[in-house]
Amino acid sequence: MARAIWSGSIVFGIVNIPIQMFPAVRDHDIHFNQISLKDKKRIRYKKVAEGGDREIPADEIVKGWQVGKGHYIVLDDGELEKLAARKTRTMDIIDFVDLDQIDPLYFDQPYYLAPAENAGRSFDLFFAALEKSGRVAIAQWVMRTKEVLGAIRPLNGGLCIETMRYADEVVKPEDVGAKHNVEVKERELAIAQQLIDAMSADFDPTKYKDEYRERVLAYLDQKAKGEGELVIDEDWGDQPERTGKVMDLMAALEESLKSAGAGKGGSKPAGGRKSTGAHEAAGEHKAAARSGSHRAPRAQVSHAKGPARGKGSRKK
Repeated sequence: MARAIWSGSIVFGIVNIPIQMFPAVRDHDIHFNQISLKDKKRIRYKKVAEGGDREIPADEIVKGWQVGKGHYIVLDDGELEKLAARKTRTMDIIDFVDLDQIDPLYFDQPYYLAPAENAGRSFDLFFAALEKSGRVAIAQWVMRTKEVLGAIRPLNGGLCIETMRYADEVVKPEDVGAKHNVEVKERELAIAQQLIDAMSADFDPTKYKDEYRERVLAYLDQKAKGEGELVIDEDWGDQPERTGKVMDLMAALEESLKSAGAGKGGSKPAGGRKSTGAHEAAGEHKAAARSGSHRAPRAQVSHAKGPARGKGSRKK
């Protein structure tokens, strides 16, 4: 069984519910070590002071807050411990809110909550009440030395808590020039909506694959087995090159709509243009999504007896 990363109790009114917290996701990123090409040994880093080469031991290292170039306020661990959030084993419920009131931008990392051995019926009662209410519980607790905000909600027969960002951690669109301020033409909007309809499908998370990761792992596996010289197919994705050329917006939308499989004729949309059969295409896309049909990722790693072939020199 997985190891809990936090244990304590949910405080719900005068009810105390012992729980354990477990990660709800796994990291599948490919992590490489840095190796010296000449020595074939792993690269290690030493902590040294600027301008010197003596390795600094841990007991000589303190934390510093830069207040100017080359000027720092120094803090030791004792000072930080006094300032740290008070360590408790309680997860305090602050509010109950509607989930659709929380922008996904505030969510950070998901975890599962499981009842501890002595939780009794209190955990089941909290789950049932929360599910019936249709709301999520906003909670605050201390994890490590940080005060954490989170949202507890029923999910797939259990309880999920997602840590949340505080309001001052979320960047506003206008601060980076991302706020919409352009007037949209009705005809363009109608075609864009047809494209969305044509590409609409039921969400199936198993449909989407990290093809790059699968390709790299397949290559590493064959390379580790020493199965002769390997050739990487540079055209593995069969994806047309996007030139980045700026096109007429209407022309680009209509071309995209055709590519989505809509082009069977029908009634005329806004602007008097012939309908491109978006609704029929939408049905086809939904059917494909339900059947799980999608382009399967390919590792595209092959063996070669002769010298490696570059792009454009593939065998006919």
